[in-house]
Amino acid sequence: MPWPTRPHRPAPAPSTAAWPAARDLDDQGAHARLLAALPGLIADAHSSAASRRNLDQARLSSVYSLASAVLIKVGSYERARLTADRARTWAEVSGSPLAAAAAARELAIVLRHQDHTDAAQRLMTTAAADLEAAGLRTDASTAAYPQMLAPWPTPPPGAGTAPRLWR
Repeated sequence: MPWPTRPHRPAPAPSTAAWPAARDLDDQGAHARLLAALPGLIADAHSSAASRRNLDQARLSSVYSLASAVLIKVGSYERARLTADRARTWAEVSGSPLAAAAAARELAIVLRHQDHTDAAQRLMTTAAADLEAAGLRTDASTAAYPQMLAPWPTPPPGAGTAPRLWR
C-alpha cells in the first residue's frame, strides 16, 4: 500500500504573526530576541518565495533588510553587508521598486559605516532616482522616498544627478 501523499503547502508568509512580531522587536530595541527569531523568519520567507510570486520574493527581501538593519545596530557590519546584498538580490528578482529602495538604503548605511561614503552616496542617489522613475504611486513609496534621502547631505550646486527632492 503506497504512502498517502499530502498536497504541498507553502510556509506561511512572513506577513503573518511572525513578521509584525519581528518588526515590534526591532522597534523595541530587543536586538538579541530579534536575532534569535531571524533564522526561522528567513526560512519561512524562503519557503514562501519558492512560490515564485513577486510579492513573496519582495517579502523575503524585506526580511533580509530587517536582518541587515539589526546587524548594523549591533555593529556586525560584514554580516549586515552580506545580508543587505541578499536583500538587494531578492528585491531585484521580485521587481519591487520599494523593496529595492529599502535594500539599497540598508546597504548604503553599511557602506557608510565601513568608510565607503562615496559608494554609499552613489547607491542612494541611484536608488532614489529609480524609485522616483517607478512612480511614487503608493503611500509606502511616497513615504520611503524622503526617508531614503534623509541621512544624506544635499549635493553641491551643479551636481546634476540629484533626485527631484534635492532640486
